[in-house]
Amino acid sequence: MALSITQRYYLTTAISNKKIADEIADQIDLAGNGNIAMTSAQILVGGADGVGVAVAVTGDVAISAAGLTSVSAATVTGKLLTGFVAGAGTVAATDSILAGFNKLAGEMPLKLTADICAAQANSVAADVPAMVVDFNGLLAKLRTAGILDT
Repeated sequence: MALSITQRYYLTTAISNKKIADEIADQIDLAGNGNIAMTSAQILVGGADGVGVAVAVTGDVAISAAGLTSVSAATVTGKLLTGFVAGAGTVAATDSILAGFNKLAGEMPLKLTADICAAQANSVAADVPAMVVDFNGLLAKLRTAGILDT
């Protein structure tokens, strides 16, 4: 029995569709939920050809089988300060964030610590010469503590 052109077209199309369906069935869970069979902790990424491809997550982010993403602290603190312009001090644009903060912290003088100066009693001076004595006492304590240069 000879097939007509139309019958041959439908038969060829049916065979092609069957091959495509078999390929898809290898990738898709046909139990009704439409899940794509993939290795644990992979994601589906559209390729340049428009076809989705299962790939592992790489780079600075990790992903769990539950879909939770995480970035380790070392990933963040170890990054370079790209475009950072250091002011006065020793921080360089090539320093990691952690190294930069460490250098800045090392540059901060202890003069910013308010509790290193001995207490100064409130003045009870009755005149200007007595006030000068109290004020000079405060200046002496500030110099001793290193808050005021000598």
